[in-house]
Amino acid sequence: MPPIDPIDAAAVRRRVDAATWPDLVIHRSVGSTNAELLELARAGARPGAVVATADQTAGRGRRTRVWTTPPGVSLALSMLLRPSVPLDHWSWIPLLAGVVIRRAITEVTDLQPTLKWPNDVLIGESKVCGILAEQVTAPDGLAVVLGCGINVSMDVDELPVPTATSLHLHGAEVSMTDLLVSVLDVAATELDAWQQNPGSVAEAYAAACSTVGRRVRIQVRPDTEIDEPDAFVTGDAIGVDASGCLRVDVDGSVRTFSVGDVVHVR
Repeated sequence: MPPIDPIDAAAVRRRVDAATWPDLVIHRSVGSTNAELLELARAGARPGAVVATADQTAGRGRRTRVWTTPPGVSLALSMLLRPSVPLDHWSWIPLLAGVVIRRAITEVTDLQPTLKWPNDVLIGESKVCGILAEQVTAPDGLAVVLGCGINVSMDVDELPVPTATSLHLHGAEVSMTDLLVSVLDVAATELDAWQQNPGSVAEAYAAACSTVGRRVRIQVRPDTEIDEPDAFVTGDAIGVDASGCLRVDVDGSVRTFSVGDVVHVR
């Protein structure tokens, strides 16, 4: 593992757009950036508030999954968003996040990640970033806390699961500070473009998504075994619809999935 590289909070504040990201909270260590920002949102935090750390001790994922990583090897950040697009377009937020993280990584490394539906960021077939979006009712209305965890400098024995990877394992050495600035800069640009043209994210997502055109297996019911009837669906991913749902040809019948864990079969 490379030496621990803490986030330079002062440098981040100097380099990002203060109008877009007015409140940056950067911790040396925190349980969950999403959990903290949810609390701040309920207490009246402004849209654009950010919580970040290089030492998240109780990270959370979809379906109440939790994990921990050694300090200083991954970047965790959460952003409080209140997009100006209609609510029926908010389903694109988690997918837009994948587009943001992918582009941010390409801007500070030579890597070219892809996206596995809905928003896992992959290098090859291994996951380098997970994303969790949670809706919250704030004093001035609905908002979304968008959390991302990027594996930056982990060695193989530090990976949370065998299917994960890190930027370091693919030869990319990047500072936490530069990566955080890149994510926030790209997020500001992509969010602005999406709010001006809500259809724009679909094109960017389609160009980055490696799931479409693949044979896939989808776990449609959580906490089930692979041989349990109706727990999994296998078919050919043929596209993403206007709401961001995955369209899958299952034995000649097209089914649409809004949630589900996807495995690329080939």
